Amino acid sequence: MGGLGIDWVAVLVLLAAYVFSTVKSVKLSLRLGVFALAFFGIAGYRLFRGAAGANLFFVVVAAFFGARYTWDAIKANKAGS
Repeated sequence: MGGLGIDWVAVLVLLAAYVFSTVKSVKLSLRLGVFALAFFGIAGYRLFRGAAGANLFFVVVAAFFGARYTWDAIKANKAGS
């Protein structure tokens, strides 16, 4: 069965990252770092499972968001939060 569908692994990973990010006692830089790892993990998972076509586009999007959250985590860590 080819084509696009819901990637339940990605949904569960992002849900876990979101739940972790709602814990206010954790430093902001760590919460953002968890989101970065989640997005990079999703990109790697999809890439190594054979992403092609539209799925490859989603790998690039996930990697972009991973890079963005990494940058934000680094900035938050330098700011001390």
